Amino acid sequence: MNAVSHSRAADLAPIHDKIAVLIVDDDAATATGLGRALARADYDVRVAFTGEEALRRLGEQHFDVLLAGVRLPGLDTSGVRGGDELQRRARRADPELVVLLLTGAHDVEGAVGCLRSGVADYVTKPFLLADVTVRIARALEQRQLAVERREQQRLLEQRAREQTERVGLLVQRTLQALVSALEAKDEGSRNHSSRVAHLSNRLAARLYPADGEDRLSFANQVRVAALFHDIGNIGVSDVILHKQGALTEEDQAAIRSHAVIGEEILRPLFPDPTLIGIVRHHHEQIDGGGYPDGLLGDAIPLGARILAVADSYDALTSSRPYRPGRPPAVALQILQGGAGRQWDAAVVAAFLALVREGEVEGADPADAGAVPPAAAAALAERFGERGQPVMRVETDLDEPARQKLRTEVGALIGRGETRFVVDLTDAGCVDSAALELLYLLHTRAEETGGRMVVRGALEHVRAALSRTDWGRRIHHEPAEAAAPDPAAMPTTPDLSAPDLPRTLSRYSLRDEWRPIGRPGADKSGADKSGAEKAARPRREPPR
Repeated sequence: MNAVSHSRAADLAPIHDKIAVLIVDDDAATATGLGRALARADYDVRVAFTGEEALRRLGEQHFDVLLAGVRLPGLDTSGVRGGDELQRRARRADPELVVLLLTGAHDVEGAVGCLRSGVADYVTKPFLLADVTVRIARALEQRQLAVERREQQRLLEQRAREQTERVGLLVQRTLQALVSALEAKDEGSRNHSSRVAHLSNRLAARLYPADGEDRLSFANQVRVAALFHDIGNIGVSDVILHKQGALTEEDQAAIRSHAVIGEEILRPLFPDPTLIGIVRHHHEQIDGGGYPDGLLGDAIPLGARILAVADSYDALTSSRPYRPGRPPAVALQILQGGAGRQWDAAVVAAFLALVREGEVEGADPADAGAVPPAAAAALAERFGERGQPVMRVETDLDEPARQKLRTEVGALIGRGETRFVVDLTDAGCVDSAALELLYLLHTRAEETGGRMVVRGALEHVRAALSRTDWGRRIHHEPAEAAAPDPAAMPTTPDLSAPDLPRTLSRYSLRDEWRPIGRPGADKSGADKSGAEKAARPRREPPR
C-alpha cells in the first residue's frame, strides 16, 4: 500500500444509503489502503490519521462503524491506548456506533481489554479484506439484534403502561360509580364530588408554585383526590349521615372516621402517597382544630388545604335533609371569616379570585369583594402572583411585538392556561394589524373555553373594539386594576352583621353556630396546658 500525505484525510466519494465507515490509524498506508479496499466492497468510507481529526469527523457526519488503531497520537500523551480513548468518547456521543480496533500482534492484549468496555471486535494486522468485512458484518448484526431487543423492551414497557392506565381508569370509573350511588341517596349531595373536583383542579393549577408538567400533574392529583374524598362515607351509617336531629358524640366520631376509611379504601388502588394524603387530611384545619391528625398550618398537604376550601364551599351552598343550602354570598363571607384560622388564607384568596373571574357557577363575582390584605399577602408570599397570566405590551404593537405575543399565548394555551390578560397600559401604537391580532387571540381563547381580558386599553382602542361583535365580547379592565393598593383594600367582612346567622368565626355540623376562640389559649390569651389543649372540642366542617 502506498503512503499518503498526513496533511489531510484521504476523502473518498460518499456512497449514500451504504454502511458508513470511519477508519483512523496513525499508519497512513494502512488506513488509506484499507479504506480503498472497503470502498470497492461498496462501503461509504472516510479516513483520518489522528484522534482529533477522527473526533471532528464523528461530529460532522453519522458513521455506522469506527475502525480505530489502538495507538493514536494526540489523545494520549504517551501515544498508547489512544484508540481506547477515542472509542469511549465516540460511543458516549453515539451509543449505536460499532467499534472495531486495528491492532498489531504486540497490542492484542490491550485490544482484548477494550472488548470489556464495549468494543465489538478487533482485527490483527496484517489483515485480509475478507476477514475485515466478515467482522464488520457480524458486529453490525449484533448491533441490530441489540437495537431490536431494546425496541421490543420499549414496546413491552409501553404496553404495560397502557394496560396499567386502562386498569387505573377502570378503577376510577368503578369508584366514581360507587360515589355517585352514595350521593344519589341525597338530592342535595348529588354530583357534589364532581363539582368539588372541578373547583379543586382550578385552584390547584393556580396555586402550585411551578409551571409545566409538574403543575398539571399536581392539579390532576388534586382533582382525582377530590372525586373520591368522601368515599369513606360508605363505612358510615346512612342513619347518621341523614340524621335530622342533633348528633351525639358517637355520631360525630363516626362521621370523622370517613377520612381514614377513605384512605384505607384508596391506598391499595392508588400508589401515589400525595393523592392518599389529600384524602386523609382534607378535614384538617389551619389552627390544628381539624381531623384526623390535628395537623397545623403548612403541615397540612397543599392539596388537602385546597380541597378543604372547595369542599366547604360546595357543602355550604348545597341543601341537606337537615338544613337548607346557604346563599353563595353568605358562603363566601364564611370562607373569608375563617381564612387563616380554619382554612388556608392563600387558598381562600385564590378561590375568591376564581369567583371574581366568573369561574364558580352560581356565585356572583360582585360578592367576592376584595381579597383581605392578609390573605393577599399570604397568596403572594407563599405562591407568587399566580392569578391569570398577564402579557404586558410595553412597546408599539409592531410585527416583532405581535409575533412575541402570538408565541406567548400559544405557549399558555399549550399548557392549559386558556384565561389570560393582555395588558396594554404601557403599549405604544395599536393599529389595525394589532386589532386583528387581538381578534385572533380572542377567538383562540374562546375556542378553548377560555377568555381574554384586555387591560388598560385607551379609549380609542376600546371604541374600535366595540364596533365589532367579537370586540364587544372582550372583557376590559382599567389600568389601575393591575396594581391595587393593599392599604386601600377593605377588611374582612364582619361576620357579626345581622344578615348572617348569629356571631361566628367557624361553623359546626349543623346550624348550631357558636363563637370559638383561638385553640390553646384562655380568655386572657395565655396558652393552655397540653392536657387542656388535647381535650379541646373539634370544629366540624359542613356535611
